Amino acid sequence: MAGDWIKWTKGLTRKPEVISIAARLGRSRQETAAILMEIWEWADEISSDGNVPSVTCVTLDALTNTPGISNAMIEVKWLEDLGNGMIFPNFSRHNGN
Repeated sequence: MAGDWIKWTKGLTRKPEVISIAARLGRSRQETAAILMEIWEWADEISSDGNVPSVTCVTLDALTNTPGISNAMIEVKWLEDLGNGMIFPNFSRHNGN
């Protein structure tokens, strides 16, 4: 848990993954990046390694009031559904201790 800040990567709104998620959701790149930051901030608060047991796609979609965000993240490999929880791949690059 990184404390009370979270890293915003330069060019986040222009990353191909963000563009793909935005298109799938029918939202702007900027709005999509903000929603993703909210998810990553939440994950950083509750996990030190990117594993979030018992969390489902429904949970993440409800957290941000954004139906389909979790499946879109799975599609671009920014989230994995383990069946009994989720994992944020490469979490330690930007989040955690």
